[in-house]
Amino acid sequence: MGLQVLLVGRLRPELGVAGTHEGVPVADVRHPVAVQDAIARLSGPDGSVLLVCGSDDVDEVRGQLNLVAVALPQANVLLEPVPGSPLAVAVVAALVNDADGTQDPAAQLGLLDRLRERIWSAVWLPSVARLDRPHPSLGQHVRSWLGGPGFVAVHSPQPRVLTCPGQGMPALDVPPGGALMVADSGAPDWVVPAHDAALGATGREQFATWRDPRDAFGTATCVEVLVVPADLDDAHAVPAGTRECPACGSRHARRVCPWCRMADDHAAPGPETVETSADPVGAHDPTGAHA
Repeated sequence: MGLQVLLVGRLRPELGVAGTHEGVPVADVRHPVAVQDAIARLSGPDGSVLLVCGSDDVDEVRGQLNLVAVALPQANVLLEPVPGSPLAVAVVAALVNDADGTQDPAAQLGLLDRLRERIWSAVWLPSVARLDRPHPSLGQHVRSWLGGPGFVAVHSPQPRVLTCPGQGMPALDVPPGGALMVADSGAPDWVVPAHDAALGATGREQFATWRDPRDAFGTATCVEVLVVPADLDDAHAVPAGTRECPACGSRHARRVCPWCRMADDHAAPGPETVETSADPVGAHDPTGAHA
């Protein structure tokens, strides 16, 4: 039986404190009861839930999971942060989610690892005055004060801020042939076509935002852009090297078990996600302690 995905973050007001976005359950991290209720509702027979959040929100989400550990001691919550803009987080959550419970959890985690490693995520902004990450330069801040055609903040794979040369995009080093997804929050008419031209896109898919751009970027006018690689192979394929964890029995292809944090030094080299994966809540812990 597959893992239900729960997306947790700062929801835009229209979504309330909990609900669904593009078919994925969502809950607002600022409302602990909403997060707990969503986890209780989505837990499978063994109490497992795959919780996805943005990398910038992981500390706040982990704080909520400490409360969940007390309120729902039977819950096994696997926290998986995703780099990139809110659009990137939402698309990854939607692609990994198992709404009908038919997928192999090891395949879901394998797809998540491939997406997290290979997506290209950015946002066009008219100003960087309230942008915290990635960090703009002093010169870019000055240009914001003077006005201009805007900036492209690239979140992944290499965070950086680029200045637009007039009504066009700077050079964007994006692998060709990927699927282009766009969340347009009322930017000038030239911005989306300029992205199309810079990325060599032949088509795009519009995707609604789940987080208020004023909260995420300090402006109501922006365009989030995501390129998902086209050569991800079979999304439901079980990764090579999948095995049972010797400590808790969960199946995965990572060197460190995402559930109990047990390292397998004899495993074949695979995705290393210790820095991005938080300790699970309620999962088996060989030390006898929980996060």
